[in-house]
Amino acid sequence: MKLYKYKSINGPHRDHALDLIIKRNAYFRNSDQLNDPFEIDIDIHKDRRIGELGKIIASKPGMREEMANTIARDIFSSGDSDEGNFPDELARSFKRNFYIFCMSGAPDIVALWSYYADNHSGVCIEMELDEDVAMRHIKPSIIKGNKAIFNVDYDDDTPNIVDSDNYSEESLLVFKRKHNSWKTEMESRIIFYNAIYSDGYKGELPPNSIKSVTFGMRCSDAELDSMAGDIRQHCPEIVIKRAYKIPGHRRLLSKPVPF
Repeated sequence: MKLYKYKSINGPHRDHALDLIIKRNAYFRNSDQLNDPFEIDIDIHKDRRIGELGKIIASKPGMREEMANTIARDIFSSGDSDEGNFPDELARSFKRNFYIFCMSGAPDIVALWSYYADNHSGVCIEMELDEDVAMRHIKPSIIKGNKAIFNVDYDDDTPNIVDSDNYSEESLLVFKRKHNSWKTEMESRIIFYNAIYSDGYKGELPPNSIKSVTFGMRCSDAELDSMAGDIRQHCPEIVIKRAYKIPGHRRLLSKPVPF
């Protein structure tokens, strides 16, 4: 399947983009650091919260486990428990074990060129990936019958309730969902689990997976020539394109840039 990554090439972002294009290094961001703070806005299942709260209470000197669990259950017994920030902290600890590489299903989404490709002066990288894509150093997760790559579903539902203890397929479905306001992104994702926290990880995409690089219509000729030279030096098979708009229409097209 063909998927697309919109990238800025301004300042240090230029090297990041080339790292993906030439070395095929896909950067997986920790899901706790996604740009939408309402995304994966989960509610941990009540039984799981009771269990975790019991462990915290049991850690106090002289507290027996049985008594700690009783206290934890009593906190919830009225149906109006005062847990403070505990549910948010537990939800965050769940999210921090998952890493996501985000892509789009189309190369001509005007909003994505504006948001992620530095106001049409960056690039859109075309990738061709199998659903069971094999990546060096990273083993993507399989979610609910989908293989490594899955499409995001958009809706207006409230946060999902998950059991953070076993990371079941049902729990992982929260990573497939975003609010309807993001629907124009046509997002697809690769996700993987790692219990060791980091801001992000790099995983190498398969050989020949990068097919083309389209430069935005506001990218300077000098920057295009310079970066295209670097790409052609290392990966001459990658097609270099330039985006352009049709006068009178809110639509983007692209055409190859000759050597």
